[in-house]
Amino acid sequence: MSKMQATITNIKEFHTFTSLLEQFDEIVKFQFSPDGILIQSMGNGHTCFIKTKLDKKYFSHFQCDEKMDLSMSMGLVNSILKKAKRGEQVTISSDGERMQFVIESDLSFDIKLINLDVEDMVIPELEYDFSTMLNPHVLKDWNQIVDMTKSSIVFSFLFNSPDDMDTDEDIIRLTSVGDLVTVKKDEKLIFNIKTEPKKVSLGHKSMKIATSLSSFNKDICMCFQNNMPVEFSFDLNDHGTVECYF
Repeated sequence: MSKMQATITNIKEFHTFTSLLEQFDEIVKFQFSPDGILIQSMGNGHTCFIKTKLDKKYFSHFQCDEKMDLSMSMGLVNSILKKAKRGEQVTISSDGERMQFVIESDLSFDIKLINLDVEDMVIPELEYDFSTMLNPHVLKDWNQIVDMTKSSIVFSFLFNSPDDMDTDEDIIRLTSVGDLVTVKKDEKLIFNIKTEPKKVSLGHKSMKIATSLSSFNKDICMCFQNNMPVEFSFDLNDHGTVECYF
C-alpha cells in the first residue's frame, strides 16, 4: 500500500530540476511530508549545496500519510523521466521500500531505494551585501566564458555615480584567466542591494552548475553576504523554491 503518491504535470520542468540535482550528486535524498518535499544535497567535494522546497500544490495530486526520507539515483530517475512524452503526466508513489514511476502511456518502473545517511544542513539567516537579478541570456553568456577558459571566474563590482541620472545600472565585472586565454566582461545590471560587496570567486564546476540554471528560462537572483557562499535562487511556479550555494 502506498504511503506517498504525487502526480507531476510539468514533466519538462521537473526533469530539468532533477538534472540539476544530478550535477550536485548521484544519490539524493527526498524528504516527503504531508506538506510537500524538501531536498538538500551537497556536491563538488562539499563546495556547493542545493536546497529545494516543493509545496504539495506544485503537484496536480499529492498525498503523503507520514514523513518519509527516500533516497534515489538521479541518473536512473532522469533516464525514466526521459521516457515521458510531451503532455504526459508521471505519477510517483512509494511504500517506503521501493519507488514506482508510472507514465500515462502505460509504462511503469519500480526502482530500489538507497540508504543514505546524511545530516540536514541548517542555513543561517543572512544580511545580504549584494543582490541582482540575472536573466537566462546573461547566464548563457557566462557559460560561454567558462567553456572557453575552463577556469574560475572572479566577480568585482563597480557602481554608477550618484550624479549620473541617465542610468540606474551598475556593473559586475567578470574576469576568467585560463591557460591560453583571459576573458574580461562588464555586465550592466541593476543592483538591488550593494552594501560594499567584496570580490568573489567561483570555480569552474560551480560556474557550470550556476550557468546551467538558464535552462529553467527564469530570472535568477544572485546574492551574497560578504565572506559567505554566493546564492543563486529562483521560484518554481509559485509553489517551489530552489536555492543553490557556491
